Amino acid sequence: MKKIYDMLDDLGICMSYRGYAYLAEAIKSCSGSKPFPAFGKELYPEIAKKFGCKLSCIDRCIRTITEIYYNKNGKFKDLFKDENKAPSNGHMIGILVSELRRRTDAEEQNE
Repeated sequence: MKKIYDMLDDLGICMSYRGYAYLAEAIKSCSGSKPFPAFGKELYPEIAKKFGCKLSCIDRCIRTITEIYYNKNGKFKDLFKDENKAPSNGHMIGILVSELRRRTDAEEQNE
């Protein structure tokens, strides 16, 4: 999880948002799986159970982070070059999983 937290911090995503932990958990859950789990049927219920909250809370909190940081943060927006509006939660999680893999591969090559 440290690599995920470091990546989110590098992108300027603040830990003070409740969705930060949900987003990190979603990235962790998706980083080892191909294809990604169905968000509404598998991923969100798993996260909601872990944190003791409703599915709608998981979706809303991740969406809040997506919209806020997409609109105000250049580093974050660079990951979504083809978007004219904030990406969906699934798209954002997918891009962040790809970014995590890219960073992990780069670290392994430098060793």
